[in-house]
Amino acid sequence: MEDFERPAPLRGEEAKYAAAWLEELRRRLDDLYDQMPEDFNGVKFEYWIERCAELSRQISLLEEVLRS
Repeated sequence: MEDFERPAPLRGEEAKYAAAWLEELRRRLDDLYDQMPEDFNGVKFEYWIERCAELSRQISLLEEVLRS
């Protein structure tokens, strides 16, 4: 995993914004799962997998930040 400096814990409005953004990312991931392509061999499927992975990564990072 990449080395990075841990950000300061979120407080107040920043924490509320991050929590709202986390919910939005979760909603987007759920919507994306509903749009799973039927053809598992095409470019569309590869893009879908990459997008799901990126949203999952962002969700994990936000969850970690909100736990701190």
